Amino acid sequence: MNQKENVAKREERSHLLQFLKAQGILKFGDGPDLILELGEQKIAIEHTRLFRDDTPKGSPKYHRESIEDQIVDEAKTLYDAEKHYDFNVDVLFNNIVPITQKQVSVLAQELCNCVRELEPTVLSGYEGPFDWRSNQFLENKISNEVTFLWLHKAIHSDDFWYTSGGGAVGALQPRFIQSALDKKQRKMHSYKSKGEKV
Repeated sequence: MNQKENVAKREERSHLLQFLKAQGILKFGDGPDLILELGEQKIAIEHTRLFRDDTPKGSPKYHRESIEDQIVDEAKTLYDAEKHYDFNVDVLFNNIVPITQKQVSVLAQELCNCVRELEPTVLSGYEGPFDWRSNQFLENKISNEVTFLWLHKAIHSDDFWYTSGGGAVGALQPRFIQSALDKKQRKMHSYKSKGEKV
């Protein structure tokens, strides 16, 4: 799949999520993570990602993803404080360039400023990808920590800011997977009270 097809697929998924949410079919929660309502039937969905602890301090990949999520969440908060438009913002970070916890606020502000500056471009029909080559016409540069940035006009007023990427995957021992499943199993009774299927 080429880059243009990837962008189209991401946009289709985003629009589908927004449609389901707007129709009241899909509800986001915390325990379970999602509730899908199909007519009279409710399906509770709990999503779990497993990471192998590679070091005594945990998984470096998971730590990195956590910092990336913080940057995007903080950038959205800054943008929403003086929101102009509803955009879905998809950020693909450059995993070769290190990012530390100390950089979160600075990178979030840079990302917010960049999105604000790209508003007219997106509204005119071009939604990305934006990358370092875009910096030649941007006052608020895309940082080296970001590989690509996509912006899409949101349907209704639901906007999502998120990081791209498949998530950190490690070599997981069967006992580690079973332990995670056992923890979820203890919550099943609670989840079943919110949906017929889990």
